[in-house]
Amino acid sequence: LAHGEGKPVWETFASTIEPETGGWNFEGSPLVVGSRVYVGLRRSNPQPQSNVACFDSLTGKLIWNRKLCVGQTNPNFTELDINQHLLTWGEGTLYYATHMGAVAALDPRAGTIKWIVSYPRVEDTKLRHEFAARLQRGPLPAMFADGTLYVAPIDSDELLAFDAETGLLKWKRSFNSSIQALLGVSRGILFASGAELWGVATDTGQILWKIGDPDPESHGFGRGLIVE
Repeated sequence: LAHGEGKPVWETFASTIEPETGGWNFEGSPLVVGSRVYVGLRRSNPQPQSNVACFDSLTGKLIWNRKLCVGQTNPNFTELDINQHLLTWGEGTLYYATHMGAVAALDPRAGTIKWIVSYPRVEDTKLRHEFAARLQRGPLPAMFADGTLYVAPIDSDELLAFDAETGLLKWKRSFNSSIQALLGVSRGILFASGAELWGVATDTGQILWKIGDPDPESHGFGRGLIVE
């Protein structure tokens, strides 16, 4: 939109990307850095696929479109498979948790993949309400802090910590209930929330403390905030 006027300057549609195959949808809000706009892409047919695309912020022209991974989904639940996955920026690198079994780091200039790693997915969700509940976690973008990328994929029951430069796994930690938000890092502690609030050591993944009760009647709501 034009600054101060609200008039459209340009618009683009996911349907114009690879029109010969089509089926693309934008995932969540775009990330704007300098003169470029980055956004996740997803399509379900002929099989689930996750991409990241880059547009010129002044003209809306597509600069690059990078395929990251393909996956499998339960055909009985395809209408529920609507997501709002978000990109992460850290020290000149673009990070994307696909929530399809892969996490990637990309060079924002050309979309070149710096590294991409996979993790074991939870594939045994057979009940409709369980599948819907898993998709409703988040939004859960990867979180960058002090050279580490923290990811709590919706298709996994673990919190993962990767070296942001190499993609090497530093540690992983399971929780007794689902993480719904990664709030931030302060003084060597990663704060995560969901049915409970956790303080996790950033160097080892050890759960230092937790507050709350996994009983659904005592669940919190919304996203927390770290101050001072």
